[in-house]
Amino acid sequence: FYDGTISLTDTLGGHAYIQFNGTAIYLYGSQGPLYGEYIVSIDGTLVHKGYSGQETQRFQQLLYSNTTLAMGFHNVTITNTWTNAARNLTDIDYYVWTTELGGENAIITEQTINWDNATAWQYGGSWSATGDNLMFPLGARSVYSTVGADATATLTFEGDAVTVYGATSNLTGPYQVSLDQASIITYTAYHTEVNKEVIIFYADNLGPGVHELIFVNNPNELGPDNTLVIEKAIVVQATAPSAHHSKYVSRLSR
Repeated sequence: FYDGTISLTDTLGGHAYIQFNGTAIYLYGSQGPLYGEYIVSIDGTLVHKGYSGQETQRFQQLLYSNTTLAMGFHNVTITNTWTNAARNLTDIDYYVWTTELGGENAIITEQTINWDNATAWQYGGSWSATGDNLMFPLGARSVYSTVGADATATLTFEGDAVTVYGATSNLTGPYQVSLDQASIITYTAYHTEVNKEVIIFYADNLGPGVHELIFVNNPNELGPDNTLVIEKAIVVQATAPSAHHSKYVSRLSR
């Protein structure tokens, strides 16, 4: 499995839902003797009927791809539709998407902004640095984390797209994000397994100028999932607006 984990279901009708902004999508998962039928829908339309049954176990297999989508937001659903109870598994390992950035002759540049860049990142509330915990094992580069309710992390950057990386586990939980003072969106970093270097926020086609991205820790008061982890941001900048296909891809945050 990519990064050692997958999301798997044996439930008839069990499904995974993905939303992305772009022109192409690639879904990867497993195949094997216990796997069966699945379907893929895009924007509410059935586009693919698949079968993952194989005599031997295979990993990181392409389950579906579509490279002809109009640029914009799309909703993708992969659903388990097994017909044989002995072959009832469907899983998704990761996905890759392509989006459009820049003009016809645009130069695409990428900048990594680590959590400890004091020019770009500003923090409010109680945060601590660590490189040796359940979410980032010994030897991994350090991260910044908080368990404080309403603790904030603010990233100021100039670019056309931004990807922020953190971690998911049974200790991480709900958080809120606001970009350029737009509507606040609530996400969750809770997962039963530990995953490091996970995408916790992504946005593209942001337009020119300086942008402000705010994270707010919003812990679940009823459980231990009260941690928010920030590792780094990757900012992509194009020299001109509009319709050049720059294959800027990212992997699934499980």
